Amino acid sequence: MLLAGTSSSQTSPNTADTSQFVGSVEGNVYTNKYLEFRVNVPDQWQPVDAEDTRKAESLAREMVKQLNEAKKTNYVPPKFNSITLLYLKKKKFGEKDNSLFRILTTKQPNSDVTPRMVAAASRLADVASPVAANVSEIRDITIGGRAFATLDYEVRSNPQIILYNRHFVTVHRGYSIGFTISFHSEEEGKYLEGLIKSVTFNNAH
Repeated sequence: MLLAGTSSSQTSPNTADTSQFVGSVEGNVYTNKYLEFRVNVPDQWQPVDAEDTRKAESLAREMVKQLNEAKKTNYVPPKFNSITLLYLKKKKFGEKDNSLFRILTTKQPNSDVTPRMVAAASRLADVASPVAANVSEIRDITIGGRAFATLDYEVRSNPQIILYNRHFVTVHRGYSIGFTISFHSEEEGKYLEGLIKSVTFNNAH
């Protein structure tokens, strides 16, 4: 399932080496030379491919439609000009207790943009979304010596199934970089959050 309030474009910025911007995975380490960071990622998880994305988007649209009708609302998910750098799944889409690990980036208009500002924009979308529940307040934290903002919320596909989502965002080199983990158990959440907290940046710039 795509996360409420997020969308992505696969168009990369104008750079001589697209592969540096998108980054790569070796073993269980994702490295992005353009944005100058490294982070541990779930070992042996599979990439979310184009077919997965189409299925997830179709499911999300249908869920929003049904909830709009039930709640007599007219919510339309916002579109963000984000680029997906990495999107991993633990199991095949549709399988029980699947978990997701995603990294997104967005070019910011100026150097005054802070992690909290980016998180606030995401939170507004989540609060408005009929599929999101229990959206937390934004928390300021430090990971690897850098300022991050974080929030979490739930997505309920039905009363019995709750997908927990935790979002972390920082700003580096004029880009916001968002890490989102989606999981069904607190044990899985702690494991995935531990990976996020392994992130390191080259602070030369």
